[in-house]
Amino acid sequence: MGKKNRTPPRALTTIHDLADERLELIFLDLDSAACVIRAASTCKRWRHVVADADGVFLRRFRSVHEPPVLGHYYYSLVVDPPCSFGRNHFFPDEDPVFVPSPELTAARSDNDGLLQHLSLDFVPDAGALRELVDSRGSLLLLLNDKVGSGTRDDSWFYDYGDRMDADLVVCEPLTRRYKVITTPPDLERVCIIGAFLLDGDDADDEAGGGAISMDSFRVILVIYDPDYEYDESYRHGSPSTIVVTCGSNGTRHSVSSSNMNGVCLPFLEEVHFIGRTGSRIYWGCEDEQVVVLDERTLEFSTMTLPGPH
Repeated sequence: MGKKNRTPPRALTTIHDLADERLELIFLDLDSAACVIRAASTCKRWRHVVADADGVFLRRFRSVHEPPVLGHYYYSLVVDPPCSFGRNHFFPDEDPVFVPSPELTAARSDNDGLLQHLSLDFVPDAGALRELVDSRGSLLLLLNDKVGSGTRDDSWFYDYGDRMDADLVVCEPLTRRYKVITTPPDLERVCIIGAFLLDGDDADDEAGGGAISMDSFRVILVIYDPDYEYDESYRHGSPSTIVVTCGSNGTRHSVSSSNMNGVCLPFLEEVHFIGRTGSRIYWGCEDEQVVVLDERTLEFSTMTLPGPH
């Protein structure tokens, strides 16, 4: 009796047979960055998928998994955003209070110690009042009021814009680190209508991966430049920007003396900050135009609100 031909058993399919694209989809579903780190430590191939040369996976992971919110800083006295931070703006006389999120409160028993750690008492007050004007990631942006040293402009000549020194501090309560931000000496006396934090130039590097940190960030000051040679038939100011970049190459400044699109603004008190979303910052003007600053290109543009139907 002859022997029967037997089909050799098929090799078992393992995770090593998956293409890199499918591995990436699996890693994107992991619950936390700690799980991603453990996966990258498994073998060279998995590490290559996670830490690709362009940092694409890390950026995708951060876009899918929002970082946990520890809480919020808030002032007990709520005021509307100012037209500018100069003479007519009243700075708060106390630092904001940190309020932990309900999830964090439930997970910790020593909330008093946490509140003390996340207070702003580690940032020197420079002998002046200060205001929390923006936050991004784990960083806060503080603007000091220099009225105590007489640096705010009280002259009647600057009636349509309050000049002051751009005295700024970026801090990180989690690590209790801070940096004093300097601006170009010839631009110390400016009319600030907005101050914002952005990711630094290192954010697109493999190490940065799109995150902001004390070692990589940018500060944008939006300035109101008044036109002193106006009459009633013309607008009375224009916006410009000062950008301070802190990164691996140190600190540098970039000044836009004018907006390329010729955006004009009405009187200062008719310009109101209305919000920030989608990498754009918006101001509403009482002449029914909306002024837009693109955070990526730093270009100003306008759009007109539709009239009543």
